Amino acid sequence: MLEYVNRNRGCLTTLEAGSDGRRLLFLQHGMHGRKEDVMEVFAPALVAAGFHVVALDAKLHGERLEEPFVSGTEIERHLATPRIVEKTAEDIVRVYETAFAQRYEAGFDLVGVSMGGMIAYRVAAVCEAVRDLAALISTPDFIDAAERMVPPHLRKGSADEKAALEAVAALDPRRSARTLHYRRLLMLNTKDDEVIPHEASEAFASENAGSDIVFRLHEGGHDVSEAMVEDLVNWLSER
Repeated sequence: MLEYVNRNRGCLTTLEAGSDGRRLLFLQHGMHGRKEDVMEVFAPALVAAGFHVVALDAKLHGERLEEPFVSGTEIERHLATPRIVEKTAEDIVRVYETAFAQRYEAGFDLVGVSMGGMIAYRVAAVCEAVRDLAALISTPDFIDAAERMVPPHLRKGSADEKAALEAVAALDPRRSARTLHYRRLLMLNTKDDEVIPHEASEAFASENAGSDIVFRLHEGGHDVSEAMVEDLVNWLSER
């Protein structure tokens, strides 16, 4: 049976598995998720493939739960997305630099699911240590994601809404696609995802075409299938 270990990494607690792995991989959950959720889905296959897998709770999630994710409205939660993305990306970089950089000096791989994929893109924008980057049921088009999360007819024109949308635009990885730090990028989306449609990922892959970017479309909606996990592990194992 796979052993999961909680470790204190400064001001954060990580959940880890496969500590003797040859390669380090950070695994990031999506909105409303927890580190335990993504570890359950991905860690068994990743550890078997030789990875030291590390997951942490995103800002305002899991053990770090705070408003608006306690009693706030869905709109308030979506407006918090830019802060979650930026702060969690900073957390991942800090944990790598303080706890793992000496052992895994070649860098780390990064897998993000849904909002976790947006966090992964942000990490790649600010950290040169990213090697393989995989975004599942996610999008590099942060502006489109914000429009879907907080559609115009639900907006009240508040200062908070304006600030959140401006923050999303500032974080959008398409603004600096050529300077994102990764060796390879895998984008796995699904055909019937109504939360994060696949078109933005497909367009990004086309506009930045090269041997280092792979886009693949799977069956399903806004969830991760066993076939996607297998696809991910096979792609990671190619290097």
